[in-house]
Amino acid sequence: SAGSGSCKYPVPDIIVSNGLRRLAIECKVTSENSKMFYKKEIDDLGSFCKIFGAEGYVAVKFPKKEWYFFTLEDLKHTKSDNLTISEKDAPTKALNFEQLTGNF
Repeated sequence: SAGSGSCKYPVPDIIVSNGLRRLAIECKVTSENSKMFYKKEIDDLGSFCKIFGAEGYVAVKFPKKEWYFFTLEDLKHTKSDNLTISEKDAPTKALNFEQLTGNF
C-alpha cells in the first residue's frame, strides 16, 4: 500500500499476517543519522493498528546499514511535537528483520 498520500485513508506501507500475528509497518529511507516523523503520521499508524489489531513498527534504513524496526513507543518526541529516531538508538531499541519475523 505504499504511495504516500495516494489513499484517502491512513494506511501503512506494509501489512502482513500469518493468521495469528499482524504487523503494520511504515518504511522510511534516510541519508541522515536520524529520521523525523510527523506526529499525525505516527498517530494514524497507531490508529490503524488499534482498529486492525496489528503491531505497529517503523522500519528505517540508515546509510549503509540494514533495515531497523522500531516500535511506535521507541520514537522520541521533539520540541516541535513531532517524533524522531536515531541510528544510535538502534542497538538497544530496534529489531532486525530476523528478530521481527522470528516468531512469525
